[in-house]
Amino acid sequence: MTHLSTRPAPLPAHAVLGDPDLPATLDDIALLHAHDATDPREVVYLSLGETWSRAPAALIRHLAEVPAYSHGYIVAPHGLPALHTVLRRFVVDTHRLENLVPEDDFEVAVTQNGTRDAMFDYARLLLDAPGAGRPQVVCSAPGWDYPGVFAPLGYRVRRFPLDPAAGYQPDPAHIRAMLHVAAREARGAATVLVINAQHNPTGAQWDSRTVTALLDAAADTGAAVLVDDAYHGLCDPPGPIVDVLRTVLTHYRDAMAWLAVRSLGKQFHCNGWGIGVLTGAPDTVSAMVNRQLGHHAFVSSVPLQAAMAAWLMTPAQRVYSAAIAREYRDKRARVAEALHTVLGFPRDAVFRGTATPYLRTRVPPSYTGPDAEYRYRRDCLTRAAVLPGSGDMGAQTPTDPPYIRFYLGAPGTRPVRRRVSHGRGGTRLGWVIHTHWQWRRRPGYFHPDAVLFRITAGADCGAECVRVCDMTRSCACSTKQWRRRWR
Repeated sequence: MTHLSTRPAPLPAHAVLGDPDLPATLDDIALLHAHDATDPREVVYLSLGETWSRAPAALIRHLAEVPAYSHGYIVAPHGLPALHTVLRRFVVDTHRLENLVPEDDFEVAVTQNGTRDAMFDYARLLLDAPGAGRPQVVCSAPGWDYPGVFAPLGYRVRRFPLDPAAGYQPDPAHIRAMLHVAAREARGAATVLVINAQHNPTGAQWDSRTVTALLDAAADTGAAVLVDDAYHGLCDPPGPIVDVLRTVLTHYRDAMAWLAVRSLGKQFHCNGWGIGVLTGAPDTVSAMVNRQLGHHAFVSSVPLQAAMAAWLMTPAQRVYSAAIAREYRDKRARVAEALHTVLGFPRDAVFRGTATPYLRTRVPPSYTGPDAEYRYRRDCLTRAAVLPGSGDMGAQTPTDPPYIRFYLGAPGTRPVRRRVSHGRGGTRLGWVIHTHWQWRRRPGYFHPDAVLFRITAGADCGAECVRVCDMTRSCACSTKQWRRRWR
């Protein structure tokens, strides 16, 4: 039975994957079920931004203290009143909005089934505007799955490219031109610009002057703005943090329709709670929770909202957030260096970034064709029991060259010395093909920073074995001999 690498104990994969006979469209599910049928090794899962094991203990303890009424219906559409009140202060504090007044200058509400639902509701709300053409959305490539939110509602998806050579920074002039074209085609229907300044999946943080230019372009072309702040605050310390919501509220709140969504699950490793915060003009937020939410849900996850309210009022949440940001910064540096020194990736193939818990890299050139990304991810799983993620969740056609994404939050990415076991020659998961003897001659191979993943071996060799992403399918069961030879 396959287990996923979590702490304090591995997690049986079927606990989160479900029955392999049930239909599912996510590639990861099929890959992991296939792995489960043929390979007993524990999997280091670096695809989705999930660990299943790292929600802070202090947050979890608040679940035992939720009020009895939280187990019933809550008819306040903005969310549990206790959490709504706390979120007003949370948004003011974390976005430095001391000079603005909640309820007058902006309003907040609880998102209770993930920020994806909030985006979908906002896209539906904007369809109320009369128009003769087709609604349009302009978003980044690579990027998160905004097409999966907007396209089912009839929006035409236009994606602006982010050039790795430019640090994945948007080109404001190009986007302004796209918005003009989109507005002409919309003919009065909604045009939406998505701004994701702490960018998923690249780990780039967009420049503040670029963000201002994008907001200018949206205001000038009549586009609405969706601010995706899923990873706001998860930037390498000491910063700075590019704050799109603060910029909107300070300079643009009356210049356009806008909404900001932010995930608390991403911030505190509790994605399964589905809790976040949406911020917008008071009328916009009222329409979201009184009209759109009522189409498909009541206020839900109320005990979780009560626990989150209690947690956000403690100093521990600020300490935790700061520690997580430092951890991602340190892992980003180590993993980027390991990809170069251990697996031979050129430095320009790895974008280290400064934000989010992700690191993006090109797939080795030995993998070509429209399914290169999938095959590389599959080979990482079958050969090394490591599953990286897609390099572009919103891609409607294969990217060229292909990319993958590493999630840095998993518990198995800290530095350790590792044993390398592989056959002589053959296709490898590194950037270049090395023989066994070429690897043996490389100086400094066991430097503590030259690492990528940590996995313990099975009981067959009775000792701790650790491996990088290019080892063969089995443990050689000669740990002591290899350690003597390679040290």
